[in-house]
Amino acid sequence: MTSIPLSGWTRRTPSPDATSLTGFLGTPSPISTSGQTGTNSAYPLSARTTLLPIMSPFQRQWSNSTHLLATILGRWKIRIIYGALAPPHIIDFPSPPPRTVRLISVRSSPVLMVPPDAPSIPALIRMARLPFLPGGILLFFFGVLCAAWNGAAVQIDLLLLPLLVLLTGQASVSFSNDYFDRQSDRKGMQTPLSGGSGVLLVRPDLAGAARRIALLLIAVSVLSAAVCVVFTAIPPVFFPFAVAGALTGWYYTAPPLSLAYRGMGEAATMTAFGLFMPGAGYIAAAGELNAGFAVIMLPLLCLGLFFILTVELPDLECDRAVEKWTYVARNGRKNAYRLIASTAAAGSGLFLAGAAVSLIYPAIAAASLLPLAVGIAGLRSPDHRGNAIAAAKLNMAALKAFLLLSCIALAVSLL
Repeated sequence: MTSIPLSGWTRRTPSPDATSLTGFLGTPSPISTSGQTGTNSAYPLSARTTLLPIMSPFQRQWSNSTHLLATILGRWKIRIIYGALAPPHIIDFPSPPPRTVRLISVRSSPVLMVPPDAPSIPALIRMARLPFLPGGILLFFFGVLCAAWNGAAVQIDLLLLPLLVLLTGQASVSFSNDYFDRQSDRKGMQTPLSGGSGVLLVRPDLAGAARRIALLLIAVSVLSAAVCVVFTAIPPVFFPFAVAGALTGWYYTAPPLSLAYRGMGEAATMTAFGLFMPGAGYIAAAGELNAGFAVIMLPLLCLGLFFILTVELPDLECDRAVEKWTYVARNGRKNAYRLIASTAAAGSGLFLAGAAVSLIYPAIAAASLLPLAVGIAGLRSPDHRGNAIAAAKLNMAALKAFLLLSCIALAVSLL
């Protein structure tokens, strides 16, 4: 049996396993919908819920063991469990769900239909993935503070435009990745660290806007870099440096290079993490990339690999399904855990070596032990997606803590 979407509504197919069509009106409590009886097991009298038990013959065959459980998780999320053999799926709306949300079974796939008047601005803001921007800010100021520690006379007013260059370039990557990964993301499940924002899965009508915003942000980034060079004391090398960073972010997923799909995504991310982001701050503060920057760049490249492997951990199954050949997809999680620990050890070792010869502030070397500790702990993680998500969250927390503590320690040392 095939359902026909309402005119003007958009589709979203989250999983191949489902049993029924359900419409939600209002915000009911957890609802258990039986594929056999088509009845709700629990919902408050004040909430109006409409259940339409439409099932295909194939689904009826499996109705004895397959049920749909839909749970409202606050205002913005619905948790769907299709059966004992299927993992739960979180539908995370880019804006508060419309008054009527329909989960429709189409053959073996449910379709989430969103009304055409659903607001676009909140969805586009969510696509920017703003929680990731503080990481770029920390890397920028890590470069600034390291330049100052090496003797550069920092002019605060010269930092604003270079920071704008970095943030617009970083935000463009969120939009372009969502756009070029929108087909592969359908086969996976979003996590706080990977799988994109999930907006285009619910709002495919915004795909064109996502691409245009990505290009606009790149244009703003490049134009701001030109203004820096022409109208401020920022050296000319900053312009090609910014352009190279913007192109690396765009071609991470954009054809014809599609670096992430060709086994080169790790190198691109290492370069962004260890060179472009801290380098933008270092150039803005010191006016050049000198030997002092090389000392911090090498261990940051190692932590850049630590970062991208962490992001890839939860997406192993999805990346293999869409032939996105990341390191984790090619080599498995166990090897990835080993490489994560090894890169953390290499980064920490380089920081410690630099501190030993007074080329790096010792507190940075001490803070680098945090990613190393969680990297070593990850060696014991089972090869399971749930454990990978937990390990990825811990790794990311340790990496952010390293950057934050390092920046605080450097700032205090300069007072």
